[in-house]
Order: sequence, then C-alpha cells, then structure tokens
Amino acid sequence: MNRAVSKLIIAGLLAGLLFCLNSFAAEEKAIYGQDVTSENILPNGMTVILHETPKSPIVSINILVKCGSSTEGKYSGGGVSHFVEHMLFKSGDEKEVNKTVREIKSFGGTINGFTSRDYTVYTVTVPKEFALLAIGVLKDFIFFPDFDALEIDKEREVILDEIRRNKDNPASCLSNMSWSSVFKEGAYKYPIIGYEDLFTRLTKDDVEYYFYRNYSPDNMIMVVAGDIRNEEIYPEIEKVFSGVKRYFVNNEPDYAEPPQLSKRLEMENERIKLARAAL
Repeated sequence: MNRAVSKLIIAGLLAGLLFCLNSFAAEEKAIYGQDVTSENILPNGMTVILHETPKSPIVSINILVKCGSSTEGKYSGGGVSHFVEHMLFKSGDEKEVNKTVREIKSFGGTINGFTSRDYTVYTVTVPKEFALLAIGVLKDFIFFPDFDALEIDKEREVILDEIRRNKDNPASCLSNMSWSSVFKEGAYKYPIIGYEDLFTRLTKDDVEYYFYRNYSPDNMIMVVAGDIRNEEIYPEIEKVFSGVKRYFVNNEPDYAEPPQLSKRLEMENERIKLARAAL
C-alpha cells in the first residue's frame, strides 16, 4: 500500500471519527442542553425546574426542602429534620399509614426520601402517563401531613433503633467523627440523625413546629425530569399547587466557623477487623 493511499484511509477514518463525535455532541446537547430545561417560580414561591429527557417513557419528580440537620436551630443535635421526613411517610387521609407509598406503587412507580445536613429530598419515579397524578399525590404527602401522636411514638422507636445500629457501623462512626472534627462551632458538627438523648426529648409539638417553620413552598425546589413537554406540564403544575399557601420560613442565623490553625486528629479504638480512615 503506497503512502498516498494510506493518507487517504487515515483521512477517511479521522473524518468518520469527527462525524461520530459531532453526532454524539449534538445528541448530548439535545438531551442535556439548556434548550430543554426551564425554570419558573410559582405564585406561592416554589421554584420549579423542568427538564425534557425523552429517551425513556418515565418521569422523575424531586422536591427538595431547604432544611436539614444544619438548620435545626434550637433543636440542633436532635435530628428533627430526619424525624419529619420519617413522619411524612406515616401520613395519609383517614390516618391510612403508608397510603402515599401504596398509591405511587399502584402507578408502577417508586418513592423515597433522605435527609442531609443542608436539605431534605423526596423523590418519585413513575411511568410518564402518571406524572401529574404522582405530582398531586406528592403535594398532599408533603404539604398536608397528619402528625398522629401514636405514629410519632412508633416511629421514634424505629429511629432510635437506627441510631443504635449506626453506633455499630464503623463507616457511620467515622463519618460523624470527621464532621465533628472539621466543624467546631456550627451545626454541621452534629450527626444528621441526632443524638439519642436529644432525639428522645422531641415532642409532637416540636415536630409540628419545625415542619410549619420550614415546609413552605418558597423554601422548596421541585425538579421534574423525563419524557415531558415543559410548556404543557408547567400550567398543570400551577393548577396542582394553586391551593398551597406559603408560611413564615424559619431563617436561622449562619454560623461563622473559625479558621483551622493547626492539624486535627481524632482516633477511636473499636473491636473490629478492619481499620478505617478519613482525610
């Protein structure tokens, strides 16, 4: 094969590669680009982000509440954000515990939630034809809970068991040690789930007070992604949330963390087979 033919073959291969890369880039832009993402704010202050991803006939809905273990104020170290998250899964019309979970599953979907130091998230994924129904269920689930005293006592025992199991989990212990070593002044030093002695002091009134001081629509972001059309679903979302009013949001002061002036080292000895370290 002469050199001229080799150059032609190489040029052809490069042209084909560039074509493929451009095709992939165009496809990625069509799926993830800003042209398929929109952001709006409902009249009640809730931020709504919509993203069209028509690759699969499903829709995922996340509602992020801007409260977590670092925003608990007078309840810091008690794990009240995590407690509220658990209790929402225990609410429903006519005190039907786990009604929301059953409804979402009846659509062929899944529902879950988690609490972090900065926010609490509720997430649902359903087939696209049930997206609006799922949004309606999620609205009732989040904004109209029933903090039944009996269910609060039951769920308290569930979380206490979780706290005790975390004490036997080296990874959880290491994570909590790391956060408490880095942060000395602010609420970031506390474990998300709370300390057992402080958690047990939380009352029904505490849980309700914290809920109504944080679960306001203007303290939330809803993200809907999947096989949707932004211009079609947004007016429907406005209708679903039209009856939800905003509350007075709990704005706790920011904690000023002093600068770290020297190396910090914490060690704890346990009867386990593997050592674990975090830097």
